[in-house]
Amino acid sequence: MRAGFKRAVAIILAVVFIVATASCISALAVSEINFGDTNNDGFVNICDATLIQKVINGAEMKDEYNFYAFDVYQDENIDVRDVTALQKYIAGIYTELPVFAETTPTEEVTNPTVPTQSTTSDGWNDHIVKP
Repeated sequence: MRAGFKRAVAIILAVVFIVATASCISALAVSEINFGDTNNDGFVNICDATLIQKVINGAEMKDEYNFYAFDVYQDENIDVRDVTALQKYIAGIYTELPVFAETTPTEEVTNPTVPTQSTTSDGWNDHIVKP
């Protein structure tokens, strides 16, 4: 009985340790994202804004890191708002990234075409709003 109890406690502690370690690793990975650095060159500049525009117009989204780096407007979509927020950051209008959608002034977008969601199957491109 006592050996079974020790084994159960050891298994529970191992599971708790694994879960706690995995949580720390996930939090660390997200905190290391350099929002706006879409080409992962260590700098946030106009090349990154251009890359967002290319993705909106059909270029391939490569991985999860890119999705978070591209979504500088923090509305879980990659669209013209991300490009605009990044350009405002580069121009010095915004002082930090990401820009949170609920804290920025509402901008009315007038576009003769209705934006549609991408229907690609890779998952990350499902949040790219195309003109």
